[in-house]
Amino acid sequence: MHKKSKQKQKGFTLIELLVVISIIGFISTLILASVINARKQARDANRKATVSQIQKVLELYKTNNGVYPGSPGTTVFTQESSFCTAVAIYISDACNRLKDPQVGSYVYMQPVDGGYFIGAKFEVIPSDVTAAMFWTGGYQEPAGWFYMYRIY
Repeated sequence: MHKKSKQKQKGFTLIELLVVISIIGFISTLILASVINARKQARDANRKATVSQIQKVLELYKTNNGVYPGSPGTTVFTQESSFCTAVAIYISDACNRLKDPQVGSYVYMQPVDGGYFIGAKFEVIPSDVTAAMFWTGGYQEPAGWFYMYRIY
């Protein structure tokens, strides 16, 4: 008589391994997505801080000169020499400090009805923006949306 020995096999089956690998992949995808989103939000928080800094510079300019820099109805980028020169006494190295390292310049627009807009290219659209402007590219700017804050 031939006896079969029943030995327990050691190790994992292919299905068990595939299930574990699938779970690990799913969890790592969730973590990676949240890290990427957190980085975007951090860069956007920096953009909001720079927009606030530009606003303070523009208010100082108006306090000293009675008007905002530029002409009503114009749009300029913070990297343009005319803007950098106008605000140079309020912020040192204005052209470099008012530059977004990811997407380039911020935009400053002075409408004819008063006040001004300050715009930035946010990666996650903020809920408190008052307008949006599509830029078709040019002046070292890629095409895209600038989300604008209106200041009166």
